[in-house]
Amino acid sequence: MSETAIRAATEFGREFDTGRPGNRDWLQEALTFRGWGWSVIPIGWDKKPTGRWKVCQWRRMTDKELGRAFAGRTNVTGLAVVLGRVSGGLACRDFDTVPSYHRWAVEYPTLAATLPTVRTARGYHVYLRAPWERFRKYPDGEYRGKGYVILPPSIHPFGHVYEWVRPVWPSDFRFLNPVEAGLLTEVTRSPADGAGVRPEPSEKTLSASDTPIRFDGDHPQPRTGDDAIAEAVLGTQPSGPGERNACLFRLATTLKQLARHSTAEDWRGTVERWWRGAMSVIRTRTFGVSWSDFCRQWEYVGAVETLAAVDRRSPLPERLRSVCVALSRLHASGVFHLSDREAERLLGVSDSTANRLKKAAVTAGWLEVVYHGRPHPKLRRASEYRLRR
Repeated sequence: MSETAIRAATEFGREFDTGRPGNRDWLQEALTFRGWGWSVIPIGWDKKPTGRWKVCQWRRMTDKELGRAFAGRTNVTGLAVVLGRVSGGLACRDFDTVPSYHRWAVEYPTLAATLPTVRTARGYHVYLRAPWERFRKYPDGEYRGKGYVILPPSIHPFGHVYEWVRPVWPSDFRFLNPVEAGLLTEVTRSPADGAGVRPEPSEKTLSASDTPIRFDGDHPQPRTGDDAIAEAVLGTQPSGPGERNACLFRLATTLKQLARHSTAEDWRGTVERWWRGAMSVIRTRTFGVSWSDFCRQWEYVGAVETLAAVDRRSPLPERLRSVCVALSRLHASGVFHLSDREAERLLGVSDSTANRLKKAAVTAGWLEVVYHGRPHPKLRRASEYRLRR
């Protein structure tokens, strides 16, 4: 949009100024959505963020950061949500025309009556939570699993106010397979996703060996919430090659917390769904390899938890040493990774205390740092250690 068009839209929008929320109201709206677990950013009349927002793709703003983002900004006319993992897997199908939305609603009446829907200036936004961070362009709109999308009650450049078709609650944003819901179809390779990316299967290209992620699964699952399982699958997806084993470890840890007395075989269906979601970025194409690695990680997590729970009355430094001994024995090289969060869970202390304990062990000389971990949310990798003899 040109500067002239923006100025014209601004002047046009002033006619709709009656009842328009002030900056403080926008902040309250942002805090509400952030409470739902979403990453929220302020936008202006040009439908673009009023400040830097890239970091919000990896983490949600704090109360203080949200206050600064909205306070004193007269150009704020609404807010948007950053889609993807940072917002719990939130995705949106943007129907640019009313007829295209109605065609989908006729084919999927139950979903159309229950999924959170927003009336836009030209059509509708239909929200869900999905296991894929993808963007696809269609003649009648887009499927957005990443990027950002404008939220109600934001104001369109030409005066329209975005509004929910029906009242919504956080529980209304369900985990669904977007292919089976008719919201992600006719998928082809997209330059936006980079060269060599394997597209998700569409309804027209599915085969017996190439099926979309199913949240019910063919294998029995322990009795835990479907949303918790789906969040585990989504939250441990790798973002690129070389992260498969680390993500499988996080998946095993998360599932162990959901059902501590379950076995690895109980989660075979979940691991298969994880593998199908990760196929677009991992190099290991055979499910058997990932399944074998998951079983190894499951034993690894179980062994460490068993040892850490042996004697909670022991001094913390001794318990940390016992955990490190167990970890080193699980690897032929003796090198093991131990993040602050994992040490926090195993030792029953805060992450800052766990960090201090590890630093003290390094200073004492019995623990050696082999690799310093990365704090970046997308490229994160836990620090690696080795016991000194």
